[in-house]
Amino acid sequence: TLLLAAEPGVVEDIIELLGYDVLGQGVPTGDATVDERELVPEGMRRAGYKWCRTCQIVRPPRASHCKDCDQCVLRYDHHCPFVNNCVGQRNYRFFVGFLGCAMLLAVSILPVLFWLGTTPEDIGKAPPAAAPTQEGHWFGESLIANIVAASVGLAAAALLLLLLYHAFLIVMGRTTREHLGGRAVLRENEAPTLFAPRGPRLFDPHASVATDANGRLVPRQMNRPAIRPTTAQSV
Repeated sequence: TLLLAAEPGVVEDIIELLGYDVLGQGVPTGDATVDERELVPEGMRRAGYKWCRTCQIVRPPRASHCKDCDQCVLRYDHHCPFVNNCVGQRNYRFFVGFLGCAMLLAVSILPVLFWLGTTPEDIGKAPPAAAPTQEGHWFGESLIANIVAASVGLAAAALLLLLLYHAFLIVMGRTTREHLGGRAVLRENEAPTLFAPRGPRLFDPHASVATDANGRLVPRQMNRPAIRPTTAQSV
């Protein structure tokens, strides 16, 4: 439930947060290369800030755009199709907990399924030879139980491997996207992926919406101070 409901660290696509107007760098041209060079100050580029041509914002280091959710997410790990939510800075610990709980559930069910698949209907007794229909009924139930047990066993093994992989990522301080993509992380941007602070929520899912200049529905700005050019240039 926490993983489903937790906000992963969405960076709102409004210029008051990390936009080009606040930085005073001009307006987007639509050319990703030009916008990256013209709209992101040199000091911020060296620090790992990048231009997102989809959201039209300057996104922080280790943030990335999720094509499934169509939004930038802080310390983006991946998009999980099983919960239909991004996994990022603010909900990664819930994702790891979800993997652990799912694996423990699968492991705890296996003994029950094994018992159902190997024990006759009359516990402690073999199916009577004089009742072939009862024996066939027991065989059918045991076959189904064994098939389910095999499926649960495979799921438990897959969950264990995935949990071990994320344990490796936690030790290395990397995200799935960074590890699989071979992306380097600047030393000053390195931070624990599991035990790092979640940080403030930049996106309010309960906020009313407004229409931007392009006719898109965007959430209204939350009540918080905007990032000023002096703060951005000091990075």
